Amino acid sequence: MNSPTSPMGLFSVINFLMLFLSGKANDVFLSFNHQEIGKNFADHLYKDLNYAGIRTFRDDGGIYTGQKSDIKRAIQESRMSVVVFSKDYASSTKCLDQLVLIMDARRTTGLLVLPLFYNVDPSEVWEQKGLFEEAFAFC
Repeated sequence: MNSPTSPMGLFSVINFLMLFLSGKANDVFLSFNHQEIGKNFADHLYKDLNYAGIRTFRDDGGIYTGQKSDIKRAIQESRMSVVVFSKDYASSTKCLDQLVLIMDARRTTGLLVLPLFYNVDPSEVWEQKGLFEEAFAFC
């Protein structure tokens, strides 16, 4: 199986999103730790999604410039959220705030949430181990 960090894995994720979102508004909210993966994996994913015609929002000083109410609106207006879990995702208050908003939208609006794991074992997130255990205890 291809890792989402490999070119084929990224291509598969984009193809999945294109099929899922075809004929819809094509809105995706991308949540990731900017300091850790903002200039590599997340930038590539963002650019590739937009290139594929999938309108993608992220908190980077663009349309939704960091204000919590703007982030909440961007999430609520999206059909899907892609959450890129990385080693330091859970140490970012901003990321955890976004995750709470994403999970609220999942419960209230049916937002589809697609987790991606970047250099982190998925079991650390699902079983809330290590840094994720500490961070999720406060959510």
